[in-house]
Amino acid sequence: MSISAEIEPRTYFSSLENALGDFQPPYEALPVIRDVARGLDYTHVFIPESRAHIGLEAAGGGEPIAYIFPGFIALHPRGGVSSFVELPQPLAEEAPAPATAKASRAAASSPAKAVQAEPVACAGCFTALPASGRCDYCD
Repeated sequence: MSISAEIEPRTYFSSLENALGDFQPPYEALPVIRDVARGLDYTHVFIPESRAHIGLEAAGGGEPIAYIFPGFIALHPRGGVSSFVELPQPLAEEAPAPATAKASRAAASSPAKAVQAEPVACAGCFTALPASGRCDYCD
């Protein structure tokens, strides 16, 4: 396969499941994605460098026959009519109940505790990295 300079670099996956694990679409959308992909004749699965979608290519190459975006699937069958499948989105979390006046006064009078961030470790020597993000020992 020749690669054109105009084509965005891609990461190819051995299966749709591996690409879904890397792309991480909403959990609620996974059954719909699997159901739609089950009916497609594709051979290659890729994610472009932009990480905007998952592409499904037919065996003969050419344009992908489907694009899986976080909110929908764009189907472009060869010689057929393009269509779109909307994907379910995560349910919004319920807002917490309003605090009573007594509880809000108590919270306002007590000092807030600072939350310590987990230190980031150097991948080479596993020591905590300074704020610059560059290891004093390895770099």
